[in-house]
Amino acid sequence: ALLQQARQTYPQVTFYQGDITQWHLDQKYYLVSAVFVFHYFDIPQLTQTLNLIHGYTVNDGYLLIQVPHPIRWVHDNLREYFNRSDRFIETPWGKAIPYHHKTLGDYTNTLIKTGFRIVRIDECEVDVTGQCDPEQYAKYTAFPSRLGILTQRT
Repeated sequence: ALLQQARQTYPQVTFYQGDITQWHLDQKYYLVSAVFVFHYFDIPQLTQTLNLIHGYTVNDGYLLIQVPHPIRWVHDNLREYFNRSDRFIETPWGKAIPYHHKTLGDYTNTLIKTGFRIVRIDECEVDVTGQCDPEQYAKYTAFPSRLGILTQRT
């Protein structure tokens, strides 16, 4: 539903849905955006996928990623921060999702290793319009929830 809405709102933009590791594109792009994709991958899978995306990005083109903030799922036990393992995480809407934990350093160093230069890092805050349920909003905003990294292909 969201992808259909995006296609209607931005008809000039090309959107892809599917297994990013199996992409076979016939052109290169100035901007590639991957939102809530890379937390599913371990570091070797992330490296392989970023190498693939590097090949589909024009010289000096950009890759924008957004992932759950690495602190988000370990905030209640920071000793788990360096435990890079597969997990199932309970979302605020009650659904368990697969998640492979990586640190901020894992993301940034893998991006650099695969030929991207870090342009900007944002620990994205939840917009105040999400305050319709003050209890859930307070719980959701008590620690960083999202990590955004803008990179440029080198």
